Amino acid sequence: MDVPVEQALPHRPHAGRPMTARGRSAVPVAIGVLLVGIFALDLFFPLGVAAGVPYVSVALLALWLESRRIRLGVVLLACVLTVTGFFLPIPPRGETFWIGLENRVIALFAIGVTAYLGHLLLKRSSEVREREARLRAVLESAPDAILTVDRNGFVESCNPAAGAMFGRRCESLVEMPIDRLLPEFPGDVKASSRCRALTGRRLDGSEFPAEVSLGRFPRDAELRSIDYAVIVRDVTLLRDAQQRTLRSERLAAVGETLAVLSHEARNELLALRMGLTVLAESADRLDADSADLIDELQTSQRRLSRLFEDVRQHAGPIRLNPTPCRLSDVWRRAWKACDRSDRGAELVEFPLPGGEPPTCTADVFRLEQVFRNLFENALAACPDPVRIEVRTEPYGSPDDPALRICVQDNGPGLSPEARRKAFEPFFTTKSDGTGLGLAICSRILEAHGGELTLLESGGQGACFELLLPRSGASRSGVLRELAEA
Repeated sequence: MDVPVEQALPHRPHAGRPMTARGRSAVPVAIGVLLVGIFALDLFFPLGVAAGVPYVSVALLALWLESRRIRLGVVLLACVLTVTGFFLPIPPRGETFWIGLENRVIALFAIGVTAYLGHLLLKRSSEVREREARLRAVLESAPDAILTVDRNGFVESCNPAAGAMFGRRCESLVEMPIDRLLPEFPGDVKASSRCRALTGRRLDGSEFPAEVSLGRFPRDAELRSIDYAVIVRDVTLLRDAQQRTLRSERLAAVGETLAVLSHEARNELLALRMGLTVLAESADRLDADSADLIDELQTSQRRLSRLFEDVRQHAGPIRLNPTPCRLSDVWRRAWKACDRSDRGAELVEFPLPGGEPPTCTADVFRLEQVFRNLFENALAACPDPVRIEVRTEPYGSPDDPALRICVQDNGPGLSPEARRKAFEPFFTTKSDGTGLGLAICSRILEAHGGELTLLESGGQGACFELLLPRSGASRSGVLRELAEA
């Protein structure tokens, strides 16, 4: 929301504020009229002690002229007319001459001092305006919200970033209680405080974590009222980054532990599998209970091996081997590899408009792993007949192309809790699942610069959306736009 700073920060009048164009054009005329009038008055009606002093008004009026040379010329002309008015038409004689001359010298001194002080005032005003312009430029470009709050807790002014952060127009923030924006704002700020962790509230009622710097400054020495300077920084992205970093550190620790554990357990699992295989081959000489026990042990061994493999893939880094591929071939191989064992299951494909093949640059093995996981989840959740639809459509701009693939089944869908925890590690709704499948799939898509999300399907099964850059870039601009939307 781009709002000019002038609309949010109130202007306070100060000395030397520039006139309008119409006012500036009238200043030379006024100076000329005053010079002629004062000179004529001095000729026909001697001003005595006050002689020459009216020219001070001309020096003051000249301060509104933009050119420094013209201002100096007006002051010099006023001085010349002051001296000329003394000698015309007939200069006085005797003691009156010296008194009049003294008065003219005083008038020249007054004109000179006025012109000099006026020049200093203009210079100081120009510096103030320049500093104010720089300050406004800083406020306008600052990414953090900057607000001033009076002693009663009402917002006095703000910058455009404040409007964008709180989802309001800057004008609507002015005169609003600060506790509507920062519910935890302290009632009494006795000293400056940096980086207080507070909660911000937007127009739609949503809240976000914020770091708030508070300070106070005197607004009026006589009234002794206090204004607060409040700088608000939205730390949502920072918190997310910290959580991702913490999660990565934990996963790294899990990976190191798992590497040692899997190395030691692999030999034991191999020996167990070989022993069970030998026993299974001689099952015809065992009773039925022993054969069932061997079968259960083999199932447990396979489940334990799968758990080790899933945890290893989830905790370890994902390394890609991207190559040009056709996605339809990838998901068909994944569908063929799924165990459908006499089930009425159908895969329905909806190609790209115009029949264009869905091609991209990606790791074929990893994408096949993603599609196989989605298909197996659908087969486990859906009653017969199973119908799984794969829709593909282009996404993004010609400069940043991507593909949007939707995988939807005709099952009962997911409960609100399952939707919320779908991508959390070790969460599963299957009795024999590890809860790492979707988490691994999400990491695979992120490694490709894409994204895996669970869409609202209106109760018509589960619908997963895959966004995949065609170029294989690490992070697509299309997906950044999606995340910011």
